[in-house]
Amino acid sequence: MSSRVISAANDGHEATPLVPPQLPPFLANVFNLKPIVGNPSRGEVKLVHDAVRALDNFLHTPELRDTDLSIELSQHLFDIQMVCHRHKYPTSVLPNDVVYDPPTLPSYIPVELKSITGPPSNKEIASVHSALRISESFANVPSIFDSDLHVQLSQHLFDIQLARYVQRSTIQRAMAGISVSQNQTAPQRDPDGTDTSNIPETTSATATPGQITEPTETQRSILEQSNSLNEAVSHQNPNERDVAHSTELMIEIRNKLDDISRILVGTQNSLARGFNSSSPHTYDYKGIGYDLGAHSLINNRGEVPEDHNLSTFKSSGNGGTASFSINELPESELARYLRFYSLGEDMIEEGEELKIRSNMINDARAALSRRLYLNRTASTTRENDVIPLVPPQLPPLLASAFNLKPVFGNPSPQEVKLVHEAVRALNNFPHTSVLRSTDLSVELSQHLFDIQMTCHRHKYPTSALPNDVVYDPPSLPAYIPVELKPVPGPPSNEEVASVHTALRISENFANVPSIFDPDPDIHVQLSQHLFDIQLARHVQRSIVQRAMAGISVSQNQTAPQRDPDGTDTSNIPETTSATATPGQAAEPTETQRPIPEQSNSPNEPTSYQNPNQRDVAHRSTELMIEIRNRLDDVSRILVGTQNSLARGFNSSSYHRNYQTGIAFDLGAHSLINDRGEVPEDHNLPTFKSPGNCANISFAIDSLSENELAQYLRFYSLGEGMIEEGEELKIKSDMINDARAALSRRLYLKRR
Repeated sequence: MSSRVISAANDGHEATPLVPPQLPPFLANVFNLKPIVGNPSRGEVKLVHDAVRALDNFLHTPELRDTDLSIELSQHLFDIQMVCHRHKYPTSVLPNDVVYDPPTLPSYIPVELKSITGPPSNKEIASVHSALRISESFANVPSIFDSDLHVQLSQHLFDIQLARYVQRSTIQRAMAGISVSQNQTAPQRDPDGTDTSNIPETTSATATPGQITEPTETQRSILEQSNSLNEAVSHQNPNERDVAHSTELMIEIRNKLDDISRILVGTQNSLARGFNSSSPHTYDYKGIGYDLGAHSLINNRGEVPEDHNLSTFKSSGNGGTASFSINELPESELARYLRFYSLGEDMIEEGEELKIRSNMINDARAALSRRLYLNRTASTTRENDVIPLVPPQLPPLLASAFNLKPVFGNPSPQEVKLVHEAVRALNNFPHTSVLRSTDLSVELSQHLFDIQMTCHRHKYPTSALPNDVVYDPPSLPAYIPVELKPVPGPPSNEEVASVHTALRISENFANVPSIFDPDPDIHVQLSQHLFDIQLARHVQRSIVQRAMAGISVSQNQTAPQRDPDGTDTSNIPETTSATATPGQAAEPTETQRPIPEQSNSPNEPTSYQNPNQRDVAHRSTELMIEIRNRLDDVSRILVGTQNSLARGFNSSSYHRNYQTGIAFDLGAHSLINDRGEVPEDHNLPTFKSPGNCANISFAIDSLSENELAQYLRFYSLGEGMIEEGEELKIKSDMINDARAALSRRLYLKRR
């Protein structure tokens, strides 16, 4: 499906105008910015670009000093660009079906740009980069420079770069869950009532877990329905889209409840099997001891490895501990285990049977070991299921100065700073013989883009509603005399202006090494913070505008009404008086009077629905989103609970005592947080069982300051005690308070 086909169908759905800020007279006379309704035209976008360029030359004039015009105009341009992207490439279209059409280039830009289907290649991005650079080189030649073309090229580059990121992210997140869930089919009955649930529809009769089979008729039908559904969605009116969105949310909620049911059953069954596998041990001296059995760890769907014929923990009996040797797993079984726990999909190679990619066996075993936590004292440096962000290969002249390594999980400030510096350095050498005719600039730019989006996603996860997010600014040095406070939800103009001011001051010191070098990551953090809050504002506006537009239409569609004598009154207009005749002006009724009041607010959608009803409907959608997100948390908590208990019992050991006989400790158990995570997920030390009848121990006093701060954030404790920086630390004179808060959370001292 081409975006050219569906873009027209979306025109007019965005009824809420994008209202520009009020320009001062000397600019308004040149740039007559008007509210933009629907898909912005090229002329409208170009005019805003020109206004931004002109305003930058007058920021220090008396009329503009101490105003937030620059902030408002920048936000206006940001909103326009996002709307352009959304209109041309709507999210209802599958990523691989989108066609990204480039603008037509004039003869003085000797680059051939072709339409790009789906995410772009490096060569395609490089071509757009080249065209944009040539266009920029003519910026000071008015007779040649085409500002309209420059705007289109800039938008096109953004579109395809975002497409690549979205596609990567979507595939990486979806593949793990889809690959396993496709084998789960609901019980069905044929016409004579026979249960056909045991007849696999998605695999051949001889298929085993890990084998690849040809798609069946059922699968083809599903794919065809999916394609038809995506086409239908693109042509829905706002009311239908709103209803469809609500239906999708309810389906997600139903599926989450199914997962929770399986998780609850799996938890009880797994623990019961484990305890039932325990065995008594009789010795020459007093007493009989029982081991605690062997416990399998369920996955996010409530399944145990045995469900997929995977080996698991075993109790050796006769006083031995539960054991499971990952090193003895065949390669195929190791690959199936990774897929079972949705780990390291990039390490799995498809084929007649699954196997691990070459040179990644040790990484695969380490990933599974971290998931099962067989070795609590082992150092874990990567998150369980993280796919690394791999940088491009730098030439020797840059690699010697910038040692870029793959980034796992949440990029550290040092990693982000290093990439920023590499980009800055590369810009000084784009025309050297070593770099000519390479796509290094494209790849490094994409790498930075991926890192920034990852930073945003880790700090402000998409599961949180925009109004629930607090955007924390970096701590500023003394030479930036600006006070930045945490921004709860979408920011105000004043809050955005403060970050702009701090960023400008930081930029002014970029060429003063004695000041800039000690705090180079401040500039990176400020840039990321500005992006975060500006994106938050756009997302919030977009959510509200889309939801309100759909609700306003649905409220206007009322069922036909009948008066007491049965007459259909649906055709009687309510907004004119009963005595009005054609050509006469009727007095406004109560129904009409609120309309001008609503239209006076340019940021509210033009509608005629009851505001109370509109708010209730909008809140209902929000509540469904919250319920879905809470169910996600519940699923993680349930899985975390079972996994923590299983790991603890599996780590138990027996003790022989010549007076009391044989006894088993209960293992060491970590405390999960509100998201179902255990401290080990974040490489934090936790409870340990020293064995030999000693007590379980965890010394808070031995934690480093950074670990203590990470623990507070992990359990959402005392955010006011945490100080941001290259690494987290506790604010001065608050160490004891922080330890006390963590101690209360872990209940180390019940009395």
